[in-house]
Amino acid sequence: MTMTRIDGDVFEATCDPIEVTSISRPDPSWKETDANGHVHQWYVEGGGPDGSHIAATSYSPLTRYITPTLVWVKYGVGYYEDGSEYEIGHYECAQCRERVRSPGLTADTNRVYIPGRRYAINGQPVSEDEFRRRVESLKP
Repeated sequence: MTMTRIDGDVFEATCDPIEVTSISRPDPSWKETDANGHVHQWYVEGGGPDGSHIAATSYSPLTRYITPTLVWVKYGVGYYEDGSEYEIGHYECAQCRERVRSPGLTADTNRVYIPGRRYAINGQPVSEDEFRRRVESLKP
């Protein structure tokens, strides 16, 4: 925490890590071949030297994973207890339209944190924009 007193006002800025680890993540070992011989697996988006997608062989929370050989077919909606909506559907091969098991996921054991910034003036929470505006207005 940084605390500074300027012209009788107390400016506080804190930055505590906030864990944002997901519950599940892509499982790069997942692979399925449909009845027509089309292979489906996770790919690293733009991971090739020319920006092409390459088959995933490991996992990193900094990488975006995709399944370009599959399409999501939505055929309804459901509702959670809190009233929020979710899609009901299944995956199909983009080429032959055969139904395919959902892409493999596994528990995410990679902890991910983001900076949790908070600002206050005289003990009252303010937005980052308001904090910066007030600090800038005090500069000579």
